[in-house]
Amino acid sequence: MITETAAEPTVPAVPAAEEATEAPGRKELAWPWKDAPIRTLVQRIHQLQAERAQGFRRLEEWPCCS
Repeated sequence: MITETAAEPTVPAVPAAEEATEAPGRKELAWPWKDAPIRTLVQRIHQLQAERAQGFRRLEEWPCCS
């Protein structure tokens, strides 16, 4: 279930994920969630969905066209 307010992430962010995506010459990128249990992956998906929903709510509140 996705909650409206996601105050704290339930799954810790992986700092190595950002570094792995920025390597320009790498053929194979390391995926930090590769060996994670399914439950952790599901929690991460829910966290990302909540963050995405929050971002869209902020966009809807943003005064764009006056």
